[in-house]
Amino acid sequence: MSKIKKIRKSIRQKEFMNSLVFIITGICITVGFTIYVWVHNETKLIERNNLILLKTKHLLIEENRKLNGNIASLMRVDRITRIAEKELGLITPSPEKLVIVLNNDSFKKYKND
Repeated sequence: MSKIKKIRKSIRQKEFMNSLVFIITGICITVGFTIYVWVHNETKLIERNNLILLKTKHLLIEENRKLNGNIASLMRVDRITRIAEKELGLITPSPEKLVIVLNNDSFKKYKND
């Protein structure tokens, strides 16, 4: 009878070990799948945020180009002159003439040197 008890005990131990291996394997698969799904979802969220940031970047670049065009049109000399004359009542001065008078004595000094 002791042999039968030992056989039953070893069968029970094997069944317990098989059950334990099955449970541990199931837990490992469940944890691994959960981690995989979490990482996959995080990756998708990061990709979505990157797309949103790229669209925002392109919109800001386009807006910057438009603003630079507006600045260039506002800084044109003819526009500034027109506003100065019409709204501020300023006038454009006439060009000045520069007259150079040479004294013959001073010219001779430099010529001899």
